[in-house]
Amino acid sequence: MGRHADRRTRVTIPVIAGGAAAALVGAILSVQGQATAVVPQLSDNLVTNPTFEAGTEGWNTQNASAELSLGAGHDSRRAAKVTALADRTTLLLNDSPNVVGSATEGATYIATAWVRTDSPSLKVSLRFREVAAGTLVAKQQSTVALVDSGWAQVRTEFVAVGGGHQLAVQVISENTAKGSSISIDDVDVR
Repeated sequence: MGRHADRRTRVTIPVIAGGAAAALVGAILSVQGQATAVVPQLSDNLVTNPTFEAGTEGWNTQNASAELSLGAGHDSRRAAKVTALADRTTLLLNDSPNVVGSATEGATYIATAWVRTDSPSLKVSLRFREVAAGTLVAKQQSTVALVDSGWAQVRTEFVAVGGGHQLAVQVISENTAKGSSISIDDVDVR
């Protein structure tokens, strides 16, 4: 073997990806002979109390006809539980303060949550609301129909319209009967 027999070719490949507010981790690859790929990772969850193990801190209902309490969790001991105190109530779990205090214009935000009910046939939505100076700018939501009392995951994506705006994440079920409830756990925003 000669002096240069162990020479390696070093190739730098930039990983360019949009979305998740600069939440992707880049990779530099060292290649010898064949290329290998490294998949970018999304950043950490932006929600400060996603499993409700700290109680309902960081969440509220914003509805006098609904009660926020704690119940049994999906993958943890606790979950948020929102119960209708009157007929035709909108069950709403709202982040407080908003999960994203200053969005990046054009960035894609992804939210997931696990939801369940003891009142099958409820529809539950996971919603992003973009707010600028207290005014709604845009919103996006996805809905899942709960057909039994098992846990179901709901997921939604949102592209921020403006830079510096706040993003709220909400779990909502409209027009519910008195006594109906939804449980929410493992809320994730990236």
